[in-house]
Amino acid sequence: DESKAEMIKVARDFADKGDPNAMGRLGRAYRDGKGVEKNIETARGWFTRAVAKNKAWEKELTALPPSE
Repeated sequence: DESKAEMIKVARDFADKGDPNAMGRLGRAYRDGKGVEKNIETARGWFTRAVAKNKAWEKELTALPPSE
């Protein structure tokens, strides 16, 4: 859907500039497959980057299934 694709683009722009909330939102998008293809490892990467800047995202990271 076009609005989700736009949200992903905007979030990626902010994440690339270091915004931890945008990184966390991208993590959720990849975790849930909303606006992007579901990919737990990509979600883990975004959550890890978010946690490095804002520990509030840690619960989302630790809630992911273990890496294979």
